[in-house]
Amino acid sequence: MPPPIGDNQSMANQTTQVPIAGQAPDTEIVSSVDGAGRSVNNDGLTQSSSITLMLSASVGGAPTTDINFECSLDGSSFSTCASPSIFSGLSDGAHILEATSIDNSGNRDSSPASFTWTVDTVPPDTLIDSATDGNATTLTDGSTTESRSISFTFSGTDTSIEEDEEVGINHFECSIDGSSFSNCTSPVQYDNISSGSHIVEIRTQDNAGNLDPSPSSFTWIVNPIQQENNVARNTTGPALTPTNFPDTVITSTTDGSNNVIDNGTNTAFASIRFEFSTTNMDTVDHFECSMDDSDFVTCTSPFIFPILPEGNHAFKVRFVDVNGNMDESPATFVWDIIR
Repeated sequence: MPPPIGDNQSMANQTTQVPIAGQAPDTEIVSSVDGAGRSVNNDGLTQSSSITLMLSASVGGAPTTDINFECSLDGSSFSTCASPSIFSGLSDGAHILEATSIDNSGNRDSSPASFTWTVDTVPPDTLIDSATDGNATTLTDGSTTESRSISFTFSGTDTSIEEDEEVGINHFECSIDGSSFSNCTSPVQYDNISSGSHIVEIRTQDNAGNLDPSPSSFTWIVNPIQQENNVARNTTGPALTPTNFPDTVITSTTDGSNNVIDNGTNTAFASIRFEFSTTNMDTVDHFECSMDDSDFVTCTSPFIFPILPEGNHAFKVRFVDVNGNMDESPATFVWDIIR
């Protein structure tokens, strides 16, 4: 018999969560991971066309495994599913998964759990809007400037839609002369640029993580004014003036598979082809080339090295005018052959 409850006795009320017969289960979507193994939040974004969702159910607050699940994707009829549930081959755009649970007595969750997300596999596009040198002159792609400074404005567009709005741009990345891409904002400015040809590449990443696969690029030539006139060594040709100071530029570099390679990068091919020119073609006599610090020898454009060993290489080319004046700062291209 239970002890009597007297004036000085009390009994603590203790409650235990015990499922009530006929009580419907409650369904929960506990986690979601996309095809790249990244966690996806409810109402989130992914660049993957597949997703895995973990489901659970409880009755009266107590977890239960004696349950069956049914799922509906994007308004389709509910059908039997399991936990985890994997969906692949999803189209770009918004998606919704609804999951309900049914116990062995046929009690069904009347308020299915839901999870929404957006698939965005389309990369954004990048545009260089303007290029302005240190003299406030607007430059066009491939033009020449006397200034050693340049600034760019740029923008990006993203056509992917999330709930009737663009997914949006996350950030920009810039690279000059084949350097590694790093985060940048518009406008971006570069100073103390060396003489010769240069290239800037700019790309965009959207909020889903898609990166523009074809960065917008801009090439130009820096040809600064020579501070002192060069003195001609004879009178067989015109003396050089500050506006026609010799300057050599490498205009194109391709490997043995005709792939364009950038300064400071690498290739698996043993052969390489250089094209070069000068900003003073009216006074050019010839060009001279050097490979890997060898003596300069007369050469013509294009200049091809058919077989080079594996490792680091440096090509230099300089302009010589009709009076024998030569470019004192040869155009230089360095690269690695990696097999």
